[in-house]
Amino acid sequence: MSTIVKQGGLPIGLGGGHAIAYGSFLGLWQALESQKNADVTPTIGIINFDAHLDIRQSDVATSGTPFRQIAEHLDSYDQPFHYCCIGVSRFSNTAALFDRAEQLGVQVISDEECHYQPWDTLAERVKSFINQVDIIYLTIDMDCLPSSVVPGVSAPAAYGIELGFVERMVKTIMASGKVKMADIAEINPTFDIDSRSCKVAARLLATIVEQYLLSA
Repeated sequence: MSTIVKQGGLPIGLGGGHAIAYGSFLGLWQALESQKNADVTPTIGIINFDAHLDIRQSDVATSGTPFRQIAEHLDSYDQPFHYCCIGVSRFSNTAALFDRAEQLGVQVISDEECHYQPWDTLAERVKSFINQVDIIYLTIDMDCLPSSVVPGVSAPAAYGIELGFVERMVKTIMASGKVKMADIAEINPTFDIDSRSCKVAARLLATIVEQYLLSA
């Protein structure tokens, strides 16, 4: 992945568990480290569409730990942790995880906010986050969508956020021209129905690629 970044392309990871996120981030980090001028390290912002915060503490790396691992990696290099998680379910995360998110300065946009807050309000929050960083790593956990739309995930969402909202927000993020790495994660074909989940993932993948080409 770092090679693709160095060549000016957009690497896209497909999962599988969201543990892919830590590997994707390290690929982006290594590419930026090799390209940086003098001692200036570009600031990376992570935007994750996800019902879960994925910042759990664990002795073993899992799909629930990648963004905590990224936070620790950045801290070891005295770099800030900029993380925005969109679609978070208050019923799918523990109080301890929300406390940790607050300690880490995570910007949380809940699934309920995605339904009830005006689009302009949420778009401005995301744009403000983007303006604070130099580069964006965009990752979509497919369990952010309702189980009726995406059944083929390991943790189906009873509520979730609408596909139209996710696609519109992805277009907004891609329009910044700052996205240098993207992932689509947590598809589990074993649980899929009529390839429904894969088709939704393919549409989001096509949207990312289309918007990248338009902003290039």
